[in-house]
Formats: sequence, C-alpha cells, structure tokens
Amino acid sequence: MTTLTYLATRCHGLITHLLTDEILNALITVKDSQEIVDILNPTDYGKYIREQEKIEVTSLEEILNKVLIDRYNFVLKASSDDIREFLMTYYRKFEVQNIIRILRGKILKIPTHPFENILYPISDSSKINFEAISEAENIEEVITELGSTPYRRVKNYIDWYNKYGSTLPLEFGLKRIYYDNLFKSLNKIPSRHRKNVERLIRIEVDITNCFTSTAASVFDYEEELIESMLIPYSLRIPSQTLGNVIHTESAHEILTYLGPYYEIVKNLLAKEEALAQTEASRLLRKELMYQKTLESMKLTYVLYYLYLCEFEFRDLTFITLAIKHNIKPDEYLIYKK
Repeated sequence: MTTLTYLATRCHGLITHLLTDEILNALITVKDSQEIVDILNPTDYGKYIREQEKIEVTSLEEILNKVLIDRYNFVLKASSDDIREFLMTYYRKFEVQNIIRILRGKILKIPTHPFENILYPISDSSKINFEAISEAENIEEVITELGSTPYRRVKNYIDWYNKYGSTLPLEFGLKRIYYDNLFKSLNKIPSRHRKNVERLIRIEVDITNCFTSTAASVFDYEEELIESMLIPYSLRIPSQTLGNVIHTESAHEILTYLGPYYEIVKNLLAKEEALAQTEASRLLRKELMYQKTLESMKLTYVLYYLYLCEFEFRDLTFITLAIKHNIKPDEYLIYKK
C-alpha cells in the first residue's frame, strides 16, 4: 500500500465522523445553544464541549474552529512528503481567512481579543504573527506587519483601500497571492494525481473570479483595479470573457458571460453574497461527488474529505448564527440541496 493510498483509506474512515443529514436536520430546529450542545456532545465536537462549564454562542464558534483545524492537522500529519507541501499550501487558506477577519475587524472597530473567538487556531503551523497583526492600530499597520510574510504584495492594494474605504481590494489581493502559491505547489505532487486536483482548484478560481469581476458592476470599482485582481488560472471562464464582464453594466450580459456559474452570479448581482457563497459550495460539492467515485484512492478523495469538513463547518456556523439572530438558516445551508 502506497502512503497516499493509506491516507485516502484513512479519509474514508474519517468521513464517517462527519455529521449526518439527520443530525443536521435536528440542529436546524433548535431554539438555543444548549440544544446544539446536547446534539453535538456525542460527536467529534463533544471533546471540546465537555471542557467548558457553560457554552455560549461565541464558545460554539470557537469549538467549530478547533474541530475544523484538528481535522486538517490530522490529514497533514498522515500525509507523505510528496504531497505534504501541496497540502500545507492548500492549508494556507486559513491564514488568508484569519488576515481577512482581522482586516474587517479593524475597519468595523471590532475588538480582536480574545483571539480564539475570531481566528482559526493555526498559530502552531503558521509563520504569521496573528497576535501582532491583531494588535495593530489600523489597516496600514496590518499591511506593514505583513511586509515580511508571503503576503507582502498585498501592499499594492492599499491605495485602492484608501480610495474606497473598503477591505475588499485587500481581500481579493490576498486571495490572488494564495492561488499564485497554490498553483506553484501543484507541480510538487505526483503527475498521476495532478489533473483532477488542478481541475477542482481551477473551479475555485473561476468562482473567485466571478466574485472579483462582478465587483465592477456591484460595487462600482474601477476597471483597472478589477483587472489587477483577477487570477489567471481559469477553467471555464477565459480572461477575455472576464474582461467583457468588467466592461459591461448589463446584468443580462454578465449572467450570459458567466453562465456556468449562473446561480452564484445571480446572487452576487443581487448583493446576496452569503447566498452566492452557499451556491458556490453546492457547486463544488456536486463536482466533488462526481470526482470521488472516479478516484476513491487518490489525492482527489483526500481533498473531498477536507472540503466536506469545511462544508460542515460552514453549515454549523450558519445554524449557530441563526440562533443568535433568531432567523431560519435553511436557504444558506450547503447540505440542503
């Protein structure tokens, strides 16, 4: 048995630890955080639930973060050298999301302490000093702190941040850096595993470019800014088509150009970003369900498991927020469609 076959086999077993639709259906009917605790206590989340005397909504968010990162860390430790570098680069998405959470906190004047409540607990495996970034006085200081990290190029977007007073140019810039590094690391994995893994990532890039290119219309961002943030690793949406999206204000034309991602784009144009993210995850899940039947013992299956962990995390996050704000989460849940 090869080391990757061993890892894929472990992921087959790990998938049985994910929440069933039956449990998720029970969770969307709960009225308070204690009911969530009672349902989750016998699952992987119980390890952290039992460590706390009282569980509030913020405590639940922290627990969700910990379990997600635990699952990723297990896969990283079980991986062999020939794919670990790629998986570590893939894992950097949580660095980017942490930085984005901090940036948004700065502009919204939200306190960033204690860190455990808002950030993924990845300090042990990251070279980013999240504490120093969190303690920065403003956005400009955060960018300065990032000057000695792989994300130093995000400083190129600071003028756009100052012009629009929005962190979105910085966020898109961080994602561009992440995908640049991820595609470089693809060359490090064995060629027999590369094709379908690359396809999945290119779909992710297409989706990210949908969010970016429609910003010209939705947020009235300058075309020069949007063009600088597009990621050049598309699958179904060529760069010329993205250019057409940027240069039109017609919703009909945008939906036509970005037709393979119609449901996502429809929500973006309606400024329903959360629903657009849900549709993006549903599309990825559909693609993964197809791929995993073809490559059940390859790296694609490992990514299938990791994606499912993230989808579960996102659904539980929305269920938790729904309780906090007394709303129904159904239409935002990935598993419901």
